Amino acid sequence: MEQITVSIPETAVHSRVDKLVAYKLRHEKIQQMLVESMDVSKTNAIAGLVHTVSEEFAKMKDQIIDSYVESKKTVINLSGNLKFETKGTEHAEMPKLLAFLTLFKQAMIVGPTGSGKSTIAKQVADVMKLRYASFSCNAEASKSELVGFANINGYITSQFLDFYENGGVFLIDEYDAMSPSIAVVLNAVFDRTGQISVPNRMENPIAKKHKDFYCILAGNTWGSGSVEYQGREMQDMAFLDRFKLCRITINYDEQIERSIAGQHYEWMLKIREFMNKYVENEKFSTRSIYDATMLLHNDFTAKDVLDMISAHWDESLQKKLMEKLN
Repeated sequence: MEQITVSIPETAVHSRVDKLVAYKLRHEKIQQMLVESMDVSKTNAIAGLVHTVSEEFAKMKDQIIDSYVESKKTVINLSGNLKFETKGTEHAEMPKLLAFLTLFKQAMIVGPTGSGKSTIAKQVADVMKLRYASFSCNAEASKSELVGFANINGYITSQFLDFYENGGVFLIDEYDAMSPSIAVVLNAVFDRTGQISVPNRMENPIAKKHKDFYCILAGNTWGSGSVEYQGREMQDMAFLDRFKLCRITINYDEQIERSIAGQHYEWMLKIREFMNKYVENEKFSTRSIYDATMLLHNDFTAKDVLDMISAHWDESLQKKLMEKLN
């Protein structure tokens, strides 16, 4: 097997480019204000000058922004012949996930709630230019939800079976909460024989795995059960062994969170630190950061956000949060 090479461009220029883009965009605003304040209809010479300057600036700004976006991209070469290009905004662990899928056609992602497990799965599908879908496990789910079922009208297929036979990236979310019947199906899916049984589909009882079918498991635990996350049960050791060398631990990605929260990020980190220290069984996740940012950008105040976060806490804890963050 050929060695995997992940080539990531230098990032040292990012800070400088960020400042340059901000500088140029700021001057664009000033130039716009000057134009609006002048009666250019009285002086054709001024109007022509403004037009020329505007055109030249537009070209320069586009070049700067294009250069900045290009510097964020990552080119990933796998197995010597596969090449993928990211957009520069993906989760930091996305290249590793891409490598596992390319090598093994499967991978496992484990991380805390709201850390971006489904987001990174969708990102890798976009980079691979494949369609994407997901299924969320629970204790009551039956295998027919994965492989379909027969009724008087014939065989009703499932989205998972469609992907298995026709290709795409499929996420099995909350795998550590799956029912025993789902576990039986997934054992067959990941045994690497390249086929699964569909006994109720009389005309074609064996489903063949498509060459471009990639499956990802995601959960909050390593399959050993949990007190913190309800409904997470201990999973079969033989099943978990199939992912021993293609699993990823993810946490909250600082780059992504900063891009979401902007100027509010440090304040939101203080909320996370407070909850980690004083609040059991709760997290201020990347998902929470996104939701809080949306509120702050739509005329909700910081106090509104804190009130919603702590609405179900006891009064003493609410007071302590307000004292620390208001």
